[in-house]
Amino acid sequence: MAKPDYAMWDRFDEFSLTEAASLCCDIEPENWVGLHSSPQYNPMPPAIGAMAKTLNAEPWKKVLRKQILITRESYDGWLNISHPARYREEVTITFPRAALRAWAERTGRLADMPFLLNPEERQAPPKPGPVALRADASANLNALVGLLTLALVKRGGPGFRQTIQGREGPNLSAVAKELQELANEKGIDTTGLSFKSLTDRLNAGQAELEERR
Repeated sequence: MAKPDYAMWDRFDEFSLTEAASLCCDIEPENWVGLHSSPQYNPMPPAIGAMAKTLNAEPWKKVLRKQILITRESYDGWLNISHPARYREEVTITFPRAALRAWAERTGRLADMPFLLNPEERQAPPKPGPVALRADASANLNALVGLLTLALVKRGGPGFRQTIQGREGPNLSAVAKELQELANEKGIDTTGLSFKSLTDRLNAGQAELEERR
């Protein structure tokens, strides 16, 4: 399926339901024919069908009702009885460009619907992506965790310290337990942060500080 011919569709101020649904999916509208018996069998893609259903449910669509003359006179067998004019109602639904754009902006879809953008907006340079993480970002994060751990130990009192091989250092088990209790108190989801995960992260922080000393 081809991309829309934006230059051509820029000349249109209103679109049929099929045109609007196709263009909103960033696909050039085609003559979608869904009957298997048709020699031109070309079923509408599910995404376009779903978009058509969404658009058709919108109250801002433009509905034009027109009375079409069927016949002014007909004959009933041999009696040659004249009948009054008969009409049928023809309903045409269209979607104004301005209303479509307003809807796309409200629903946060405008960036995915280039046909609604002005030509100069389409030619604007792409926004820069997220800044790539520096190679040492993980090490810096570990250092930050290590420093925050020392700050907690400093304020937490003797229960957060321990002496190993004659050297005083943070009691990481006590720190991890304190963090879990704080998370529970504040109602913070700690999925993926088990006691072991916390102590591993705290150990990595202390190891990084040791390397920087």
